[in-house]
Amino acid sequence: MSLPPLKFHDGKFTVLHVTDIQDMHYIRRAMFRFLDAAYDHFKPDLVILAGDNILGNHICDSRIPHGPPVTDPAKELRAVKKAIDYLVAPIAARDIPFAVVFGNHDDTPHFTKEDMAEIYRSYPGCYGLGGEAETGDADTDVVTIFSSDGAHAAYNLWLVNSVRHLPDGSSEEFVSERAVRWYEKTSRAFTAANGGKPVPALWFQHIPLPETRSVIAECDPGDRAAVKGPDGKWYRLRRGKGIMNRYPRMCVRSSGEFEAMKACGDVKAVVTGHDHINHFSTRIDGIDLILTPCVSLRCNSNRTRGVRTFILDERLGNYETQFYSYQDLLGTSMRTELPYLIQADGLKRERITLACGAAAAACVLIGGAIAACKALKR
Repeated sequence: MSLPPLKFHDGKFTVLHVTDIQDMHYIRRAMFRFLDAAYDHFKPDLVILAGDNILGNHICDSRIPHGPPVTDPAKELRAVKKAIDYLVAPIAARDIPFAVVFGNHDDTPHFTKEDMAEIYRSYPGCYGLGGEAETGDADTDVVTIFSSDGAHAAYNLWLVNSVRHLPDGSSEEFVSERAVRWYEKTSRAFTAANGGKPVPALWFQHIPLPETRSVIAECDPGDRAAVKGPDGKWYRLRRGKGIMNRYPRMCVRSSGEFEAMKACGDVKAVVTGHDHINHFSTRIDGIDLILTPCVSLRCNSNRTRGVRTFILDERLGNYETQFYSYQDLLGTSMRTELPYLIQADGLKRERITLACGAAAAACVLIGGAIAACKALKR
């Protein structure tokens, strides 16, 4: 199905970056309430579902803990379609275009990312997901945003797969050499068509680049920003803005993608997810590296859950970005906080505090009622 070209409006274009949704066919509704609020508040020109869009490798789990898992592929497919519909239907109902990048949790026991791509493409407004023939990955593609008058390509969004699933069921996290060669060829073609000037771009993949290590430094364990690394030593973010709450889980190797970006000269920033509680941006060799925390309530995280906006500028070719948490959009009223605390994993301490507070309030009310009854009897 042919889709209308995406274009700038009054020189601006808003992208909503949503990563690590990680929900299933039985959902945690507080997350979807937040996403609905984000769609309505920002009115994005494009939503990028940036990996781990469903918890595919757990889609067969029983709803009851330790119950029997689903083993029938037909039932599994129904669960997958239902999970994707919960996610995509609210976007499609608002006539918002969307694009998809896959992560390490999207595959299921019986269905691959390519199978998932067919389901996403069945919804109106699905851009990208057409790269399998050239790159070997359905989700490795480019989405072009045209100038306000539609005359030329004004911005590119490179969507790149960063997870390879192996025949034994395990996975290895890296960008393929084939994808890098495709990017170099395609980027240079855009440059040539643009009079020799690179078309500004953002690069989206799920797993952080291995180059992220260059902005992480070993530190004393007593450092207030220290996190333990996989080698047992302690590290902190050496430069950048934001918080590194744990040592990043990066691609296991490079296929030359970062060097290719520098050589092509078009990519302004590489945007990733995967790390759930890391929320920082830094710069390496003139390219920004941006990590967006998860939005999911079905994973161990902290209060840093939310979405990120990118506002692209047609005239200048640059961008502005901002992260927004649940509380930023929904506030901190009891109507917001109660469902969030009950449904979000990783907030055990807060739930205990809430329960203790509720119990104390109940005791006060009961005590007041008893006192009132005694006073009436007198």
